[in-house]
Parts: sequence; C-alpha cells; structure tokens
Amino acid sequence: MSISFPLLAKKPIIYLYFEEMFKIPTLYYYYKRMLKASELLGAEIINIDKILFNNILDSKVDFLKYTELLEKVYLKDVLEFDNFEILLNSFNNLLFGEMDLAKN
Repeated sequence: MSISFPLLAKKPIIYLYFEEMFKIPTLYYYYKRMLKASELLGAEIINIDKILFNNILDSKVDFLKYTELLEKVYLKDVLEFDNFEILLNSFNNLLFGEMDLAKN
C-alpha cells in the first residue's frame, strides 16, 4: 500500500490525472477513486495536462486528516484478522463505504 509511506512520514500526497481518463471507463474508475481519496486526505488532485510543475512543490499536508486516516487504518483494538485483511478492509471502507470483513 504505497499510500502508507507518505501518511506515516507526514508528506504531501498529490494525485495526478490526465484528460484521457475521462474517455476510458477503466481509467475513469481510477479517477473517481482518486477524487474520493483526495477528499479523505485533503490532498491535491492535479490535471497533468494543465499544470505548471513548480506549483507541485508548494503542496501542503493536512496533518489532522492524515492522522485520522492512520488511526482508522492502523489502530485496531483486537486483531481478529491478519494485517492484510484489516488494511484492505479499511481502505475499501474509506473509498467505497462501510463493509463487514466477517461477511467476506
């Protein structure tokens, strides 16, 4: 889960998309996921077809949102499932709504 590294290090997360993503259904699906994740983290989402790369260096970190996501994903009271199942379920819940891991 590559998102873990910037979250733990409190570094900016920047989501990049391009115009073609609106024309191809699979890529549009990934674009929608990026939108949801950027909302959860207060991260920037940038159209690479229309940017100046100097602006990327000015990205900021929303420490409160990062901390909230880390607590939701990594801090669990009881480990009923293996770590991979917990992480997968947590990210899926954040991106797609609540799901019950015990039912899967």
